[in-house]
Amino acid sequence: ALNVRGYSVVGFQIVGLSTGTIQWEATLAMEPTTTTWIAVRATDANTGVAATSAAADGISTLDVRGFGFVRARATTVSIVNNGRLDVYGLRQSETT
Repeated sequence: ALNVRGYSVVGFQIVGLSTGTIQWEATLAMEPTTTTWIAVRATDANTGVAATSAAADGISTLDVRGFGFVRARATTVSIVNNGRLDVYGLRQSETT
């Protein structure tokens, strides 16, 4: 889980996903281990399409204003990146 309090946008990059799904999820909670997660929509940087999951390598952005934590949850995946699946997250603060 990525703490996003005080941030406005998160960019996620998926590397190594052959088949399966990465589900974008968020919570308002202050502690990520004692909470219910909900699906949220992230926008694919290549297509501009917003969805609650991704099924291929790529970059997506997610507006995180108002959330406490976000995560990328992998479900039933097959990996092609030398046996490794990486999901990178980068938080961005709003600028004034």
